[in-house]
Amino acid sequence: MGQRVAFGAAFGACKMIQRGLGWVRVAGTKLPKNVRDFFVKQGSRGGKIGGKKRMDGLTPEQRSELARKAVAARIKKAAHRTSE
Repeated sequence: MGQRVAFGAAFGACKMIQRGLGWVRVAGTKLPKNVRDFFVKQGSRGGKIGGKKRMDGLTPEQRSELARKAVAARIKKAAHRTSE
C-alpha cells in the first residue's frame, strides 16, 4: 500500500509542476521528453508491482478463470480484426 501512496503523491506532484510551469496538455501537443520519460518509467513500474500483488492474492482457480477470460478476449479481438 505504501508504494501506491508514494506513486499517487509523485503523480500529484507532477501535475502541480505541470500546472505551475504552464504545461497544459492540448490535443496534438507533446510533453517535454524528460516529463514523458518520467511518466513512462512510473507507469511501467506501477504495472509490474500491481500485477504481481494482485496475483498473490488470488487462488489458483481464480487465476485460471482470469487466464480463460484473457484468452477469450484475445481470440475475440483477433477475429474482429480479421473480419474487417
